[in-house]
Amino acid sequence: MSDQRSAVSHLFIVTLLLQVSVMVCGAGRANAVGPLAQVFPPRQSSPAQSPQQSAPANPAAQAPAPPPRQPALIPAMPAQPQPFSRVLPFAAIVGGDFSKSFVQLGNLRGPLDSEFVIGRGLAGHIRLERHLADVANGNKVLVHVSGLSNPPTATSEGGELRLQYTFPSLQFKGFYKDYSNEGDGAIPDVVSEKATIDIYFKPITDPRGLPTYQSVWVVFNAELKEPEKCRAWFDLIFPVNVCAAAKDYIKQLKPAIENGLRDSLQHPNARTQFDQAVWPYLRAELLTHAGINPASPAQLQIVHAEVRGADYTVSYLPRP
Repeated sequence: MSDQRSAVSHLFIVTLLLQVSVMVCGAGRANAVGPLAQVFPPRQSSPAQSPQQSAPANPAAQAPAPPPRQPALIPAMPAQPQPFSRVLPFAAIVGGDFSKSFVQLGNLRGPLDSEFVIGRGLAGHIRLERHLADVANGNKVLVHVSGLSNPPTATSEGGELRLQYTFPSLQFKGFYKDYSNEGDGAIPDVVSEKATIDIYFKPITDPRGLPTYQSVWVVFNAELKEPEKCRAWFDLIFPVNVCAAAKDYIKQLKPAIENGLRDSLQHPNARTQFDQAVWPYLRAELLTHAGINPASPAQLQIVHAEVRGADYTVSYLPRP
């Protein structure tokens, strides 16, 4: 029993000595480390600020926020000029003022006495031969025509321009055998009232967009106003019906007038003269509409052109 107590006492003493040794060693190690740590002082840590302390005392003193970044500017394209638009009746293009337009029929001095002035650059002559009527005694009755039309009335029919020329009086003058005074007095004159010539133009645009005409056709109509006396006698027994001779002459004149006018107006020279005469008028009209003096050297660029009915419609840009 005494041996057990002695062993416990020794164990207690040993344990106590070990604890003392650990404490002494720890203190010595702390004293060794301490002086070295003083060479490099520890970093001062700033105390944490509260949200109220972090806010500046004066809001105006706060640095302004940088402006938002502007996108790069792309140079603007120059605005394209808007074209002008104009609608011109084809009647104005062909003739404008028709007060000087006429058709004159006549062949007393020669077959080329007949002439016409329609409009811009459209003028010329047509060939009309005299009419010969046989008399039973072997002689001839010579019939000529003469008459001057009024200025035309211009109307649109579908896609065509119609110019109607009216003759207040179309005279048929007859001669017997020759042109002497006796021959003139032997045959009475007859007339046709309100004879008409209708000229139809089909307008189009050329490859440049300028107005011109595609085709022309002509209609001639005349009705004889019969006098009370149509018959004349020669050598007492040989009659001549002057009214019948005049009606035959109207039938002869119809294809001559229609074909002569049509062929003259559709001739390449007539078309060239028309185009050359129309351009100065068209240029002046369009520049004036755009507010530009036609006397200036400005020119025109045709953007688009077309014919609607009997009207010329154009979009264009003036060019200095």
